Amino acid sequence: RVLDFSAQYEVGASGEVKLIGMTRVLNDDLGRFRGNLVIPKWAQGLDQDMSKFLFRDANANTFYKHVLPQALAELMDGSGYTGALGVDSMVYRDKNGEVVFRPVVEVNVRHTMGRVAIELLRKTAPGLGGRYEILRKSQLAKLPKFGPTEEGGLQKGLTAGTYVLNDPQQANEFLAVYQVAKPSELI
Repeated sequence: RVLDFSAQYEVGASGEVKLIGMTRVLNDDLGRFRGNLVIPKWAQGLDQDMSKFLFRDANANTFYKHVLPQALAELMDGSGYTGALGVDSMVYRDKNGEVVFRPVVEVNVRHTMGRVAIELLRKTAPGLGGRYEILRKSQLAKLPKFGPTEEGGLQKGLTAGTYVLNDPQQANEFLAVYQVAKPSELI
């Protein structure tokens, strides 16, 4: 695996499928899901070769903005479903070491973690970036502290900082953690 990412869509009452945003999927070394990175330009920080591969060779922008929404609309036609829909994708190396684009790995007809990450960023700190992860309680102390920014003595929404979204006292093992920072600090 070279890169995991997701496209988040909204299926409207008319059956139209609209792209809401893109996230990078964070996995551990064994490929298990850890969370999502959401930044204003989802491919920011990718090396030049990967950017060229995705956006010139694989034509990812056209695929996720136009081709896939049309295909999903046709697939969903008549289903009556409205709401969130996420598509997981990946870039990997084949047995010969060649880079391969797999545009659709899985379709999730529900609110995914990627969609939650996009909505958190949209409602809290647009222009910044967010990292939404599920961590073990023991990992919390190792996270960077970005320190909340205050203006006029009042904190305005979620600014740069690390936020635990569930109660650490009630959680047995895992915590949902949302970090807000400049995209360059999260990549």
